[in-house]
Amino acid sequence: IIATILTFLYIERKEGEGEKKAQIKIDYLGIALLTMGIGSLQFVLEKGESEDWFESKMIVIVTIMAVVGIIGFIWQELTAGLGLFTSAFVYPVLVQRVNGFTPYEAGASLVAPTLAAVILFPIIGKRISSGANPLPYMFAGICMFIFFGFYSGTATPDMGRWDFFPMQVCRTVGISLLQLPLISQAVAGLKPKEYPAGIALSNMIRQLGGAFGIALANNYATNRAAQHRSDLMANMTTDNPIFNERVAGATKNLFAQTGDLLNATSLAYKQLEMSVMKQAYYLAYLDTFRLVGVFFICILPFLFLLKTPKVSAEEAAAMAKATAESH
Repeated sequence: IIATILTFLYIERKEGEGEKKAQIKIDYLGIALLTMGIGSLQFVLEKGESEDWFESKMIVIVTIMAVVGIIGFIWQELTAGLGLFTSAFVYPVLVQRVNGFTPYEAGASLVAPTLAAVILFPIIGKRISSGANPLPYMFAGICMFIFFGFYSGTATPDMGRWDFFPMQVCRTVGISLLQLPLISQAVAGLKPKEYPAGIALSNMIRQLGGAFGIALANNYATNRAAQHRSDLMANMTTDNPIFNERVAGATKNLFAQTGDLLNATSLAYKQLEMSVMKQAYYLAYLDTFRLVGVFFICILPFLFLLKTPKVSAEEAAAMAKATAESH
């Protein structure tokens, strides 16, 4: 709402804008169907794992809405005329579940690294708009994400806010190096008047891809946590002297607090179970970070298949303007 108000107050109208308003036909039904379809699909992908997928009545209903919306949108457009984010998901979940950050601390820890993107975006944008080849920037961005994935895979449970700072700087630098060059490639070959539509479509696909990435990362982390828990639980037997020592120590401490030996023993086992689950999720999130690195290694060779047609200064300026207006 605030963004809308600020847009009306501070974004200047283009010359001649609105003069042919009566001649413009807006496909409100198509917009509504697209919003329902894509919005519902993103919700299912992001919340499905935590809601146990189709065991949840809400997920089933929203899935039906997604199918109806997307099919309805395609039908509407055919009859009317054809008209980088897993890594960001894993970090806050890791630091809250394992490192004990509050949601505010997790969010605040992302602010400082974002300054790197604030500095780099205009520099890279200026270079791209002046006709620079986007491929070197994309190559550097992919390499940065590969480094980020494996570097983040070395995180420890006792790390504090500033210990994560170098990792998050790598991520924001990678985003800065990739985002504008990818948009440039997305509209390569289009006419300048088609840039806004091409960039808008690219943004939508990126958002949808982010939703798929979050769903895959969440599912992967859950499965890896279950595997790590199973591996860790295999060591929690009475034949293991270290396990027996941990149980005895925890029971002794709890008995001193409660005076109830039976209850103290039960609580000791529960504490160890919670400790195992925390360790299992910690290892799973590190696996997910490494998966990000592996993913970017896999897509790196495809970078050399991209073609970068030369554009004139006027086309580059139009592309930069359309990019700025689409965000």
